[in-house]
Amino acid sequence: MNNHRKIEDFKKHRVLPLQKGYIYGPVKSRRLGSSLGLNLLPRNYKLCSFNCIYCQYGLNAPQNPDLISATFDDLPTVSDIKKALLAALASLKEKIDYITFSGNGEPTLHANFPAIVEVVKDIRDRYAGRARLAILSNSTTINKPEVVKALMKLDTPLMKLDAGSEKLFKKINRPAGGVDFNKIVEGLIEFKHPNLIIQALIMGGPDLNATDDNLEKWAYLLSKIKPIEVQIYSLDRPPARPDIIKLSSKELDDIASRVSELSGIPVKAF
Repeated sequence: MNNHRKIEDFKKHRVLPLQKGYIYGPVKSRRLGSSLGLNLLPRNYKLCSFNCIYCQYGLNAPQNPDLISATFDDLPTVSDIKKALLAALASLKEKIDYITFSGNGEPTLHANFPAIVEVVKDIRDRYAGRARLAILSNSTTINKPEVVKALMKLDTPLMKLDAGSEKLFKKINRPAGGVDFNKIVEGLIEFKHPNLIIQALIMGGPDLNATDDNLEKWAYLLSKIKPIEVQIYSLDRPPARPDIIKLSSKELDDIASRVSELSGIPVKAF
């Protein structure tokens, strides 16, 4: 079955509607305040290198980052993003805290991601100097030099690491073939952005990432990566699978305290 057939088959599993534009919001984010979202991905299906069991957009056919070309169907051009962002900023009636690369999947999969970062940064500097640039990334392209160079130009990279072991990584994130957990961890260790934040969705359920064993392994990896902060949260939208359990605020606070003590890294629960 080819990738386009898989995409069609997985569309029916969506949980929340996809973003229909290249720009969306501003949205009120618990972590970023007022955030204007950038969607560098297709508007009619999710394009991601993961197929996470908890994804708010439902299931998808995960794509290997090395197999997506600049001419991949349905990706916006650099010019598309430029025009959409200029129009959005011109029509804004409120101040924004962040312009955030996110959208319908993994934003760094766009082959022209570095060029888009340059354009967005220039527009921000000229028209929205107060706003910071952020990205919500699943970290699967952290070993690509051109992506890392672009990420270094952002103010706040929020990079995902949900699991402390390869086995659990495969169970939760269900990556595309060729995506290697150990290489992601190595890339995050080598990524020396001064404002690096690691994010994780912590959930209850059969042998998922709220277990003592995983939290200890995860905390060890965090101690090696050395982010400025770790942010944990649980489900606040319907997940792709109904058997995943949302943790309470107290459970998240307890996990944050424990992981912070084990890793030596500040951990905030949201």
